[in-house]
Amino acid sequence: MDVPGHERFLGNMLAGVGAVDAVLLVVSAVEGWKAQSEEHLSILEVLGTAHGLVVLTHADRVDLRRRTEVEAQVRARLAVGPLAEAEVVATAVPAGAGLEELAAALDRLVRRTPAAADRGRPRLWVDRSFTIRGAGTVVTGTLTGGVLSVGQTLVTAPGDRPSRVRTIQVHDQPRDAAGPGHRVALNLPELTPADGGRGVALVEPDRWHPSTTIDATLTVLASAPSPVSRRGAPPPPHRDRLLGRPCPGPAPAIGGPRDGRARAHPPPRAVAAALVQAGLVSDVVTDAEYVLLCGVDGALDGHPWLERLASQPFRPPPPDGVSTAELDAMVRRRLVFVRDGICFPAAAIAEAMARLEPVATANPEGFTVSQARVALQTTRKFALPQPRPASAASPTPPGSW
Repeated sequence: MDVPGHERFLGNMLAGVGAVDAVLLVVSAVEGWKAQSEEHLSILEVLGTAHGLVVLTHADRVDLRRRTEVEAQVRARLAVGPLAEAEVVATAVPAGAGLEELAAALDRLVRRTPAAADRGRPRLWVDRSFTIRGAGTVVTGTLTGGVLSVGQTLVTAPGDRPSRVRTIQVHDQPRDAAGPGHRVALNLPELTPADGGRGVALVEPDRWHPSTTIDATLTVLASAPSPVSRRGAPPPPHRDRLLGRPCPGPAPAIGGPRDGRARAHPPPRAVAAALVQAGLVSDVVTDAEYVLLCGVDGALDGHPWLERLASQPFRPPPPDGVSTAELDAMVRRRLVFVRDGICFPAAAIAEAMARLEPVATANPEGFTVSQARVALQTTRKFALPQPRPASAASPTPPGSW
């Protein structure tokens, strides 16, 4: 399934992505690693998906040098994440090139991906509910935790509405039973579509205890453009209470402390040939469960363009003379944010909030773009960036707003 991160599609994505065991990550050899690629990978990292395959499409539309460059870029980005061991297969679908290699790689991916766990406690989160004439209510979802069988009685949670499973289908094929990890459709004639709508779980009676309060550990993505807030993905309605630091900021994408040490599995030597060749680090040294990235700070912190950017946060100069690899690294380390093709220094966010706070206080009903421009001493071009036409847009680095 696709894993879009746009807020309009989050509900659909969250309804089905939790049970994904393996992924196919697609990157165009023409466009390279894009903001959408970063978005997809971030979602997979949060889910902890550790099995995958990368497909480099449009391989026939670029020369060998460009294809090698994009592959190195992809391997560098994946090097210390859950997909560090993923194969990369180049394809050109119109010419039929690479399709046999892709099929073979998919077979290997399926063989090395563990089967979904059967814990003897089946649970089906409903993502669709509808009525079929003559059959009654049908619900669909991804089964986790155990096996469901025809004739079994299930109840809704919440609601505790019982219904017997009349029929089961897996990918439109009738089954007497279905195991965890499968997409299933259940015919539940005693329910109405409203009883089993999205967000409802179907479980065995007396096996689960609904709760109104949970404790959770929050993982903040390195590409998050702002601190954690109380906003969440609707529905269901909820209230959040952040414990510990009130607004924890995201950690660096690679590393943590300033010495560039990141707790991770040591990447293979080839993936580490990719980090260096992409210009992101000067060397890679593995030490037990740590990866030491050499030259990360020194290579970027004193960059002359970053100094110019810091001196003009709201009239930022273009990244002239900055390589794609350097700009990618700056964005991943949160030294730079990108909005509709315009690069801003990370410090611009806090500075803008400080300057606009008195404007907001003086104008409780809201303030205009013109008032914001005056407070930030900038122009409309930077105060209200506009998306470029697709034909004129340049590649957007990962981690963009």
